[in-house]
Amino acid sequence: GKPGSTWLTAFVVKSFAQARPYIFIDEDDLTKSIDYLKRVQNPEDGPLKGCFFENGKVFSSYMQGGMGKDSNDVALSSYVLIALLQAGTAPQDKVAVDALACINREVQAQTDLDVYTTTLIAYANALYNSSS
Repeated sequence: GKPGSTWLTAFVVKSFAQARPYIFIDEDDLTKSIDYLKRVQNPEDGPLKGCFFENGKVFSSYMQGGMGKDSNDVALSSYVLIALLQAGTAPQDKVAVDALACINREVQAQTDLDVYTTTLIAYANALYNSSS
């Protein structure tokens, strides 16, 4: 089959996590989506360790903050980390620790981040720190 979209899966995980107090959410479906996100995280040592990558195709730039093709890995990694934390992933979990390290490494390396990406980075850091 075709690969899933990392952006779309993170959007679904985030939406399900936010809806959980109000409607029934199948925990098996949520777990499968979280497991998918964990599989698309770069496990290799190096400058991209812990970063997430888009596998599939995104047909709407809405969840990318309107960035579309200009979307970048640090925005995606921040968005995925936010979704995972909101879904209950512990900040001490390796996936969260590595994702935060990726995001903050990229912040140091890039000087021309757009407002949407900067906001995602700030929110991911705040959510991570308030969860730990």
